[in-house]
Amino acid sequence: MPEVETLRRGLAKATSGQHITAIRIADERILKRVDPGKFVERLNGVAVKAVNRRGKFLLFELGHGVSSSFHLVVHLNMKGSVRLFTSDVPMQKYECVRVGLSSGAVLVYADMWTWGDWHLDDASDYRLVSDVASMGPEPLDEGWSGAVLASRLVGKRGLIKTVLLDQKVVAGVGNIYADESLFAAGVSPKRQASALDVAECDALATSIAETLESAVCCGGSRGEYVDLDGNPGTYEPKVYGGKGKPCPRCGGPLTKVSIGGRGTTYCPVCQH
Repeated sequence: MPEVETLRRGLAKATSGQHITAIRIADERILKRVDPGKFVERLNGVAVKAVNRRGKFLLFELGHGVSSSFHLVVHLNMKGSVRLFTSDVPMQKYECVRVGLSSGAVLVYADMWTWGDWHLDDASDYRLVSDVASMGPEPLDEGWSGAVLASRLVGKRGLIKTVLLDQKVVAGVGNIYADESLFAAGVSPKRQASALDVAECDALATSIAETLESAVCCGGSRGEYVDLDGNPGTYEPKVYGGKGKPCPRCGGPLTKVSIGGRGTTYCPVCQH
């Protein structure tokens, strides 16, 4: 989520109030739910009213003048990226979609694996878009608290690490930030989600919000991700990916296990 939120903020500045002047589809596999011809026809000439985010989805609010809005829904998945260029930029490696703006700039979506998803939704409110309507609360929204998290964990069967990755429980927590949040809260990823007490839910809710906010301030984690201008993130995880390295707290070796099919790094001493 921090990577997508960083991108959303850049896109909001670059596209809000702009009109879409051209659409070029270089790889139709990215349009998994819509006919390419109808997709291009519907987007040509519309204005970008706002760019929102729900979980890991980018939601472009579009429309003609004051007419009712609809949404362009974009999910980057594992390898997708959106970059802003001048209109004369040559075709980029793995380019799938190019969107021309009335400012003269172009947005280029590239995706090596074409696992991402671009489609349209007729919901006028971004929170009602079909893909995100059932999502859980956003940890960066006002009102997020330990009580809210506790209410989402009631009756949840499974380990807390797996449950945190369920977007219907909490929106936007991915593998890196789940490990980091659990470490900050001192909660073992092997705990049963429904067994966390009030104090543990308070600590975990706080650590989730603080971890995500810190990562947003850093423009996301280091790695393959880049923002709208091509800048990489600078967030450095404390435990994620650190198997065998010393724990930042106790100095003992960090352990890596597989939970729900996802690599999970934690400190067996500091996390209970």
